[in-house]
Amino acid sequence: MESTYYFGNKEYDFSRLENMWVGLILEEIEKLLKSGEACDCEDCILDLAAISLNKLTPKYWVSGAFNAFTSPAEFSKNEKNKREAKKAVADALAMVRKNPHH
Repeated sequence: MESTYYFGNKEYDFSRLENMWVGLILEEIEKLLKSGEACDCEDCILDLAAISLNKLTPKYWVSGAFNAFTSPAEFSKNEKNKREAKKAVADALAMVRKNPHH
């Protein structure tokens, strides 16, 4: 995905736009890999991440800027968010196991 876009003749850098769920999802996927519960091929890992993120309500912030609702650190430490991420990854794992792309 390109990070620079042009609207009219003005350039905008979208590389600082980040989904708050990504870190939590990747932590859960790493746990699955360490325990041997998930296939470690790139296709399966990317499918796990994509399916998991699509199950969650999008939450974005601009890195380097304060989010008006919650900081990225607070979001990642929140137990409810951790549980939601874990469930999303577990659901995604079930889907990937049924239909792996490797």
